[in-house]
Amino acid sequence: MSELDHLNELVRELADCAGSQCALLLEHLESARFYLSGAMPLEYRMSLLMARNQLKCVPNEGFRAQLADFIQSQLQDHRPILK
Repeated sequence: MSELDHLNELVRELADCAGSQCALLLEHLESARFYLSGAMPLEYRMSLLMARNQLKCVPNEGFRAQLADFIQSQLQDHRPILK
């Protein structure tokens, strides 16, 4: 599964299960999806960092862990290249 497909799946699941209590998290993940598909790595990373700060709104601990794992792996894979 591609990064984008995985992110799309997580966004759909979050929208279905979390309701309005996670609107800000959903917004950050949707922004991340937009930036990933648009090849904007710094903006993608920033959206992921902001999403990580909102994870506590997810009531299901298993799904929260799944989101946290995805975000962490993406942050590791998309580190900025400093020159």
